[in-house]
Amino acid sequence: MSNLQKQKRRQRIILFSAIATVAAAVIFVVLGLYFQWYIPKVKPMSEVILEVNGTSYKMRYLVDSLEYQTQGQSENIIPYFVDPVANSIIRAELTRQYAEDLGYTVSDTEIEDALKNYTGDKNSAIRDYTRNVLLQQKLIEEYFKSQLPDNTEHREVYAIFLESEYQAEVIKERLEQGESFEAIAAELSLDDYTENNSGKLGFHPEGIIVELAGSQILEDAVFEGQTGLGTKYEEAKNKNVGYWLIEILERRVENETEQARARVMLLSSEAEALEVKALLDSGGDFDALAEEYSIMWDEDGGAELDWFTQGDISNAFDEYVFESENPSGVVSQPVKDVEQSTEGGWWLYDIKRIENSAISEDDADILAYQALRSWLEEIEDNPDNEVNNYLDQTKKDYAVEMVLD
Repeated sequence: MSNLQKQKRRQRIILFSAIATVAAAVIFVVLGLYFQWYIPKVKPMSEVILEVNGTSYKMRYLVDSLEYQTQGQSENIIPYFVDPVANSIIRAELTRQYAEDLGYTVSDTEIEDALKNYTGDKNSAIRDYTRNVLLQQKLIEEYFKSQLPDNTEHREVYAIFLESEYQAEVIKERLEQGESFEAIAAELSLDDYTENNSGKLGFHPEGIIVELAGSQILEDAVFEGQTGLGTKYEEAKNKNVGYWLIEILERRVENETEQARARVMLLSSEAEALEVKALLDSGGDFDALAEEYSIMWDEDGGAELDWFTQGDISNAFDEYVFESENPSGVVSQPVKDVEQSTEGGWWLYDIKRIENSAISEDDADILAYQALRSWLEEIEDNPDNEVNNYLDQTKKDYAVEMVLD
């Protein structure tokens, strides 16, 4: 071949080699992006993770929802929001579907107006979240309030939560002697609402007391009774008081720190503590009674607290145990401790009057919200719903990673 032909051949070989090298590099980059970015990062965003009666939601929607609903939260607790946020998506879609059957919808214009001051990305997750808030408000105002009666029975009630039936009987006597219910409730009630409001629950229809005082038991008792005083026991209600029975076993000083061993019982009321103390004084076994009555009981250690120091239990406990004049080997009288939480107590209530009356706006808001809450529970429990949740731990971890990324 001539020199010119040889030169052209070499140029073609070099060109083809360069093209092959570039092509190989491009393929390598594309494969790298595909396997290291698209598959682990991008592709999962398009996977369907929720289905609600034919409506599908993809991972991108969950990530946007999770990011929006956890704004301002610590990164450490975001993983605990994944399931609640997924459930809120399901609930919102069911609400939209069933509300539409009732003739209630929220327009895009209403959503835009509600988000007019929001400066972030108004993605579909944020818009749907806003839609659900507006829709529930509309259902309360336009649907559930319209179902309330114009007039219904109201009751004016005062109430106080006490630690024992004995204390309730003592308070009854004080009231009969002319003492003020309000003053006694403000001083002694172990329920926050009745303490802060001096026992006054107000004049309301049925359904309001349970929201104010957090007690369906009190609500039922009030609307089953007649005017005057009444009492009702509530086993599961918490109160911030307990009573110790303490038998100091031994004291010592280790590294200039006072320590002690003791057998203890924590009782729910002073009356119960006195009852158990009487059983002990008549020869009852401490451990057997502690297992039966005490809130603090350990299957391995029983009623005994091994070497402890001041600050391990509470101030009232320390004041008794580490007071040198209190003897070892003797069970104490009940020691009141307001740092402990125990269950059970007695409502003392006074039904002042029973009358039919129009429902106030505030009470109507509460009753309509209760109706909405019951309706939401009903539609969620409807066996005709077809709800699929495809979230597993890997997908949950991915959603959190995308929010934190």
